[in-house]
Amino acid sequence: MPRDFPFIVEVSLMPGPREVRRQRIYFLWILILLLLEGTVLYLALRPLRKRMSRLERATSDFGAGRLGTRVDSSSGGGDLIDSLGLSFNAMADRIEHLVSSQRELLSSVAHELRTPLARLGLALEMARESASQDSRREKLIRMEKDLAVLDRLVSELLEYNRLGQEDYRPDSLETVDLALLTREVVDTESWGREGLDISLSGSASVRGHRRLLARAIGNLVRNACAYAESRVDVSLERSGHTASVVVSDDGPGIPGSIRDRIGQPFLRSEDSSSSGGSGLGLAIVFRIATIHHGELSTHVSHLGGAEARLTIPVEPG
Repeated sequence: MPRDFPFIVEVSLMPGPREVRRQRIYFLWILILLLLEGTVLYLALRPLRKRMSRLERATSDFGAGRLGTRVDSSSGGGDLIDSLGLSFNAMADRIEHLVSSQRELLSSVAHELRTPLARLGLALEMARESASQDSRREKLIRMEKDLAVLDRLVSELLEYNRLGQEDYRPDSLETVDLALLTREVVDTESWGREGLDISLSGSASVRGHRRLLARAIGNLVRNACAYAESRVDVSLERSGHTASVVVSDDGPGIPGSIRDRIGQPFLRSEDSSSSGGSGLGLAIVFRIATIHHGELSTHVSHLGGAEARLTIPVEPG
């Protein structure tokens, strides 16, 4: 073909009718598929959205102070949303229990502080009006006793709260000879009551926190000495993988009405006011037992009085 031969190329810039129909049908199918997919997703996610909304409302209500709010997880299918609801309910139960315990504790502390403070105010007023030196001295002695009660109450309250806040790590455990530790405690507590027969028998060793165990055993022995008539028996027992410190006395014993609530703060029997206790001694022992993965139980002793048994594992865990 010659180099300068002319030719024309025609290009259609607009598609023909057939191509237009094909394109319209194609885009129509895409639109239908998108609408179907959106409808399916909406129907599938609508129940999930409702459940998430219930969880959101429960969280908002709980944060606003309505601590009794819970999430109903019975209508789900055991999926992740139900798991979140169960976790929320467990958290809410724990927080509500802690807040309730703190309120009860504050109320009990206020009640316990009011009595010695009232006696202090009365003794101070009577000391001002006393004419003789001997009468003033007597009132001052009463005030000193009430101050000692207040000091013991504050000390035990601080110890009780500290036990619930501190993190006692496993690497801080040490081997504790319970026989040696209990002997030290008995020697310390025995001088407070003249004519009281305190016996110690048995031996055992555990892995634990020496300071806490000394405090727990000291509280048990001190309680027994306060209520005993003439005799206190302290025995150490080893059974399987646990060791027990058993403190028995021949006193009036623990009423059955409060025996199941041992470990609650400020729990005292009606006839315990004369002992001068704060009602926190056994509560502290209960927390120390919990820290060591053990337990505290009370029974009727072979001496006819109360028996307190502190049982903890020989090895942690």
